[in-house]
Amino acid sequence: MLSGKSWKPALIVAAATLAAGCGGARHAQPPTPVFPRSVARDLAARSDRIAASLAAGDRCGAAGQVADLQQVAHNEVEAGQVPTVFRARLLAAADALAASLPACPPASDEGGGGHDNGKHKGQKKHGQGGGK
Repeated sequence: MLSGKSWKPALIVAAATLAAGCGGARHAQPPTPVFPRSVARDLAARSDRIAASLAAGDRCGAAGQVADLQQVAHNEVEAGQVPTVFRARLLAAADALAASLPACPPASDEGGGGHDNGKHKGQKKHGQGGGK
């Protein structure tokens, strides 16, 4: 234990040490990253439309909407609208969403898409046959 007058210098040294270590000089803290409200609302609305399309069974519509969402996310990142701390997570989430979508079924050929369906039998196709 410290005797009589010897505790005063020890207290002064301790106080000075604490003052120096506890921010005797103010350091500016980095600003808290802020995701722009307009960008967040746009991305959230797009996500909601994707969810609605999937709930309605419109996988192809959802796939197009996800592609749009990915493009918007990349554009906002490139434009500097998304704080650095959020960029990788935003792009990874958009890519993961695209990868998780069920495949869009192939388009059916119900409209005769270029096949003659047996019509015009015996006739040659355009550009083939009896000219010069």
